[in-house]
Amino acid sequence: GADIYNNYAFLFRHNAKCSVLDLRDYSLVSEFSIADIAPNSHCNSANFGKVFPSNNDVFPYLYVGRCSYDDGATATSELEECYVLNITTSGATLEQTIVFMNDNVDFTYNTWDWMVDNDRNRLVCIGFADAFNGYARSYIFKEFELPAVSDGATITLHDSDVIEQWQVEDLNGQAFQGGTIYGKYIFVPLSNATNEGVAVYDKFEHRQIAYIQLDRSKTAELQSASVYDESLYVIAANARIDKKKKKAN
Repeated sequence: GADIYNNYAFLFRHNAKCSVLDLRDYSLVSEFSIADIAPNSHCNSANFGKVFPSNNDVFPYLYVGRCSYDDGATATSELEECYVLNITTSGATLEQTIVFMNDNVDFTYNTWDWMVDNDRNRLVCIGFADAFNGYARSYIFKEFELPAVSDGATITLHDSDVIEQWQVEDLNGQAFQGGTIYGKYIFVPLSNATNEGVAVYDKFEHRQIAYIQLDRSKTAELQSASVYDESLYVIAANARIDKKKKKAN
């Protein structure tokens, strides 16, 4: 997972490691681990919110999804966590853990990525609605009210807390990665062994409206997307960053 704020890109990877890049010259600023906060975490999604910690006026809270399924979860009770971090370029502290107990999982392999809809103050998760040969036939979006950090150190969400839920067909035969929400658009990188691209969904119409094809020969597995300075940044597993300038509507 990855997101960008104040010219700095925070790039998370498996086992809770983070690299910080300065996008003004693409230099490596620092590297650190949040393994003490998120053990065994894949950190597949990362989104900045809009609320700042009281002791940090540089970066707002960052929401990082665990995206792991090795915690003993079962087909009937899938636990997923989202970590709310007070983050700087040198490290992070845990401010809140959001736990989602997905009570309606209909097959064993299921995991969730998290996105923050800052315009509507919502926390959105995307998961597999079903599976076939390791990839989904459709994805499901669940939208919750974004908990305030002051609500407590641990917040547990259930399906009964869902404000809005919708499902889209997997038109591209790929697995989803860490997405981002910008205006009415949800950008979700999709990947498989041969194909890489970004699906664009309309969060109000609940449908895929575009697909941005990327050249697999020039990139590795896509990991995340972020909109910054009117451009869409797509980050791959080999740390390649593709920048797509936003077109006028």
